[in-house]
Amino acid sequence: MSSPTWRPLLACVVAAAAASACGGSDGPSSAFTLLPTPAPAPTSPLPPPPPPPSPAPAPVAQPALLNTPDEAGGCAAVAALAAELSAAGRTVSITSTKIAKTTATDASGNPQSYCAVAGTINGGRKGLQAAGQTDAMSTYAIAFQINLPTRWNGRMFMSGGGGSDGSVPDTTGAISNGETVQPLLSGYATISNDSGHSNATNNDPNNAGTASFGLDPVARVDFGYNAIGQTKQLANQLVARYYAKKQDYAYFMGCSEGGREAMMVSQRFGDEFDGVVAGDPGSDLPKAWLAEAWDTQQFAAAAQAQGFLETTGPGASNSTPLMNAAFQPAQWAALQQAVLAKCDADDGLVDGMINKRSCTFDVSTLACGAPGAPGAPGCLVPAQVTAMQKVMGGVKNSAGDALYSDWPWDAGIGAFGWQIWKTGFGYRTSGANDAINATLGGGAGPLIFTTPPTQGLATGNSLVQFQLRFDWDADAPKIKATDGTYTESAYSFMGTHSTDMSKLKGKGGKLILYHGTSDPVFSFNYTAKWVDSLAGNTANGTVKDFVRLFAVPGMNHCSGGPATDTFPVFSAVVDWVEKGKAPDRLIASSKPGNPDTAGWTLPAGVSSRVRPLCPYPQYAQYIGTTGSAPAALLEQNDPGKFVCAN
Repeated sequence: MSSPTWRPLLACVVAAAAASACGGSDGPSSAFTLLPTPAPAPTSPLPPPPPPPSPAPAPVAQPALLNTPDEAGGCAAVAALAAELSAAGRTVSITSTKIAKTTATDASGNPQSYCAVAGTINGGRKGLQAAGQTDAMSTYAIAFQINLPTRWNGRMFMSGGGGSDGSVPDTTGAISNGETVQPLLSGYATISNDSGHSNATNNDPNNAGTASFGLDPVARVDFGYNAIGQTKQLANQLVARYYAKKQDYAYFMGCSEGGREAMMVSQRFGDEFDGVVAGDPGSDLPKAWLAEAWDTQQFAAAAQAQGFLETTGPGASNSTPLMNAAFQPAQWAALQQAVLAKCDADDGLVDGMINKRSCTFDVSTLACGAPGAPGAPGCLVPAQVTAMQKVMGGVKNSAGDALYSDWPWDAGIGAFGWQIWKTGFGYRTSGANDAINATLGGGAGPLIFTTPPTQGLATGNSLVQFQLRFDWDADAPKIKATDGTYTESAYSFMGTHSTDMSKLKGKGGKLILYHGTSDPVFSFNYTAKWVDSLAGNTANGTVKDFVRLFAVPGMNHCSGGPATDTFPVFSAVVDWVEKGKAPDRLIASSKPGNPDTAGWTLPAGVSSRVRPLCPYPQYAQYIGTTGSAPAALLEQNDPGKFVCAN
């Protein structure tokens, strides 16, 4: 860049000042001759000082678009704001605006009218195009929808996604993450996005289908965090323009990948949110994916040892083990009963739930022929014992170093919601693998979570094979690798391991996490260890003042399992933020009809179990009457008969 033209001028001014200083010298080496001081010139009255400059006019607040001149007209006027809403790194296109009404109604029978705004950020971006891809497959955008209610309550609600995202979550109706809420109906402006890629268009069948966006380095970062940051900042501007007022409070809520996003915003964008709810979060998701691949190897080995192989698809010709057959239903039932027999009473009540999280269980006690082990088909063969020991102990490399986390022994292990991730959708001895770890996770690992991404995975069996061949010494470091094309590692752009919570804390924000202790895909123990680590950062002060974690006994991934999996967690974070009411417990209930709770004994006429959830590291300790008498059962369903114990 050329030198600015004012630099010679500045040099002259400096030189003149130096010459003046030299002129003041009276030594013999002075280059100047001192002259007599001239008489002062006659003075004349000074002119009056000029009037002070007029103050710059204050910026004129733009009027609210809502109802200017009418609701429909105001909503339509949003379409013209694309340029105003754009910024450096953010080109906004608004593709539709329309007035709509919620399907649900409030207590008075009234729906909420709202302006639905849909559009894209950085639409039409041309990404990295792999061999064989069409232009559509490698063209990206961050698609968003922002819903602006007519009866606005001054608040904003942003929803997390799920899986590997790729579609815009619907926030116009009920949203269930622990608690079922209707934010738009309640007057929240609601925001969601697809995280920067589309399952419909960025879908390459020769590269793991919808995971193929992982071939593009920008799409990776958009998925990890950038799409959320860009959408939230856009929403800030649009809300302020539509209502001529900034929001009073902003909230974020999600479970699973949405829970990871919630943790991520609490760390990267904590100054953008007042309250955050993170359910069963995929903390440091690339590390959790290592556990998915590890589990695939262990359950495949158990199936292989029993001679169960895929019988359909490409796997039928290359002897791929069929994980669905790794364990029989009677074996899962025997495992659940044994875990409960060991640990159920530790919280003061034998009720099919393990509240105290100190359960130690030796799965080898179920080995066929071991003293006290059940007979066939409930006992476990050696390969099954080994599989469960390795799965619950967590993924390790050949040196024995933990690469993710171990898992808690709990009552929901082996429940249907647990099996679908680890071994598949029910027991069967024929067909092809359908465990979510090997299908959804099978594509995410090689395309999104490792560098460089692996190309050419065109079948479900190829995804299983990628996990079966994964090497814990040579391949695991790829989650932290970078290269000239992929300059940010998966562990970085997906990471939620930071203990720097200064942005959230500085804003006065609050974070509530909840996590099922029978979650089969993300370990409760990993989340708990992160919460523990916050105390090591002295800048966080007293962690419980703004972060609380609630364990949900028996709950599988986000819901299900033998669990009281319904609890008012969003209401709790709002009360904490706006009323200063810290959640010392959450009152949880079970879903009537949940088959995992069919064996529970409830009081007469009651269809739902009620229990308190306590903030980690506390647990719900029962102090009431035990037994199965009617009065005792009523006490056992009374949260007041439990205390939060350490």
